[in-house]
Amino acid sequence: MTNENKVQWKWTLDVLSRAKDGDTAAFSQLAEQYGPLMGAVSSRYVSYYTDLSEARQATLRGLHEAVCRWDGTHFSSLQQLHYFLKKEIHRYVRNETARMAYDRRHYGQSIDSGGQWTDLPDAMADDAPGPAEAAIETERNQILQKALQNLPPRERQIVTGRIYENKTVRELGAHFGVTHQYISKIYGKAIQKLRDWLTPYDIQPT
Repeated sequence: MTNENKVQWKWTLDVLSRAKDGDTAAFSQLAEQYGPLMGAVSSRYVSYYTDLSEARQATLRGLHEAVCRWDGTHFSSLQQLHYFLKKEIHRYVRNETARMAYDRRHYGQSIDSGGQWTDLPDAMADDAPGPAEAAIETERNQILQKALQNLPPRERQIVTGRIYENKTVRELGAHFGVTHQYISKIYGKAIQKLRDWLTPYDIQPT
């Protein structure tokens, strides 16, 4: 983790803790910090709501739910903290829109955030990463590259060839002078190692 990300991680964890204790100013700071993420979620689910503003309110409810569900776990990285909040916001809005979709199928209407019945159009799918996620993606790549460096040279070359160079096991077998079955065996072993190392960070190697 870079020094800049470490500072941001500690700041966010402190704000999350204060928001958990009912500090409304801290919650507002958290909402501002994750504004780009909530904007992307709002855009994805906007057609379930009256307008983008209402969709944005749903993501704020999702963030509040995330704060309430946080059990005080001390996340070891900015990425783990980010994925927790992202997962909880998506979970809340997805569940809310699933209820709306059910109401639409069965009743043709649903109850909006104001308690009024409203028509519900089909949901659209659009998700765009915001600036906050760019820093997370950078850290994710750094963690993944570090995990790759922990592999023995041959395993690392095989994984790199398969994932980043899109080579087949037969091509790699010919390159190393071994059978493609052997390449498949080594690749599977290496991927399992990576998964074991990366699981705490919620990262998949493929």
